[in-house]
Amino acid sequence: KGEVTQFLQSIYESEGWLEDHEDYKRDLLSEIADDIDLLSADHSLIGKQVGSYTIRKKVGEGGMGSVYMAERSDSELDHQVAIKIIQHGRASEDNIRRFKREQQILAGLNHPGIARFFDSGATADGFPYIIMEYIEGLPIDEYCEKNKCSVDERINLFKQVLEAVEYAHENLVIHRDLKPGNIFIDGSGNVKILDFGISKL
Repeated sequence: KGEVTQFLQSIYESEGWLEDHEDYKRDLLSEIADDIDLLSADHSLIGKQVGSYTIRKKVGEGGMGSVYMAERSDSELDHQVAIKIIQHGRASEDNIRRFKREQQILAGLNHPGIARFFDSGATADGFPYIIMEYIEGLPIDEYCEKNKCSVDERINLFKQVLEAVEYAHENLVIHRDLKPGNIFIDGSGNVKILDFGISKL
């Protein structure tokens, strides 16, 4: 009953929301158009230049932004990287703070079981980005199923995970989001821990 009363009161106190419905309709359509632009923003980044790299495809998405595979722009070097970018609509103070913390944490970690940090900056539009090692592989659970890994093979993979996590802990970093989707196995069968977006010192 209290919620219904509160809802009715909010309608009563709102300024003419039914009296000038054409204005509200225009505002609503404008907001929808902005949302459509936001949803299609991912596609507009394909082919764009970020630092020395050209974005080729989207490979993931999280709470702070999207992750893309990019290639070195000069044709002399065949080098692929992953670029995480905060995009329009997600660049809140909290997300930017978390993003900068991830940059600092990744820059201080150097372990074969953790995706390497290469660089960071901001796009021409002012969106922060992180350039990292691109991992061509599968989440650990999918890898084990696809390759019908034995118990011993699974234990060996998990030992690699523990070694990488131990290294992070020795450097006073807690990942806080360890799950199969953030633990990849690359083409050589090596563990790579990804996404330190909500990690803490």
